[in-house]
Amino acid sequence: MEVPVHGGLCGSADLLLRTCPRQLAGRLADVDFDTATDSTIIPQHPLIDGQVTERRRVEARRRISAALGRDLADARIVCGAGHVQWRKGTDIFVQAAQICADADPDTVFVWIGDGRNHQDMGFGVWFDYHLRQVGANRPDGNLFMLPAGPLYLDVMDAADSMFLSSRLDPLPNVVFDAVRRGQTMVCFDGATGFADDRYRGSDRITRTPMPTRPPRSGPAGAAPQDGNAGPGPARRR
Repeated sequence: MEVPVHGGLCGSADLLLRTCPRQLAGRLADVDFDTATDSTIIPQHPLIDGQVTERRRVEARRRISAALGRDLADARIVCGAGHVQWRKGTDIFVQAAQICADADPDTVFVWIGDGRNHQDMGFGVWFDYHLRQVGANRPDGNLFMLPAGPLYLDVMDAADSMFLSSRLDPLPNVVFDAVRRGQTMVCFDGATGFADDRYRGSDRITRTPMPTRPPRSGPAGAAPQDGNAGPGPARRR
């Protein structure tokens, strides 16, 4: 959560608490606020490594399989979650699924979240066309889109890995949920707070460079190449 910063607030506060070390820097400098001595950073949430029980995982996969019409009992599952939009990189998530369709057909990509807008000429129209082209939500396919809702916790419990495909995403809560359930996560370096030094000590998080130009060989050039998430993710440990 971010609190709006105004000159009056900075002038009267004894100590400013902030959750992001970079986001407020420009506005604080405008009012001559000394961030080194007059503020501190409180982490949004601790990153807790955890696991789900095998029974809970099996039950979650059973419910997800019933909802998608495909048996996922023995599949590798890569999840994504959040609002369907350009900033979240949902299109990059789809491209990664395209790569794995040939490279690792046993890997299934599942995105859960709302926001698809069939009338949005900036993203929604083209994204819907993209989904049709790749055969999303076909029982014999490897890419599924679920609406936000009660299946969210089942997706978190069932997945082996999370691909945080966002182009810009400070500290999305879905990552905390994923790591707490034993998932590994891959993200683009510089695109999220999970690429910052604070989280570099976690072996659950892998960072990959953000593509800077259109790939020459189709979507393969834009996807994370990591052994734990993205193409060919490892199963839960």
